[in-house]
Amino acid sequence: MALRIYRELRLELSAMVFFAGVVMTILTINRYALGGHGPDSRLPDFLQDIDTRIGNWIIWVAFVGILLLFSGGWYFGDTIRKRREFNRLIETDSKAKFVRNQDRLEELAYFYLGSEYRKRVEAKKREFDLL
Repeated sequence: MALRIYRELRLELSAMVFFAGVVMTILTINRYALGGHGPDSRLPDFLQDIDTRIGNWIIWVAFVGILLLFSGGWYFGDTIRKRREFNRLIETDSKAKFVRNQDRLEELAYFYLGSEYRKRVEAKKREFDLL
């Protein structure tokens, strides 16, 4: 069940993970590069307040932020790449090309992209009388 939800919302979930990584990385940069707290801080009051509340947990925020930034970014890019590949492979008028690429199309649709893409593969199969 969870895998099916992940497959359906892969782009959205990876974008949220990437955005969380961006926010956590910005908080880390605020602390270490811009002097997040103290009397000589150049940050706005709300960022200083966030930095004060994080406190010594900033080490974990830095570690998790960088991890989320790279993993979310990679999955986001990978999803876009797979969608483009699927669209390129499915947009063919040749039955021979479709049959040649059918395994890859089904792999992308069934294991990575979700039900909308499965329906498109099934519709293309009906179009070419392969069912």
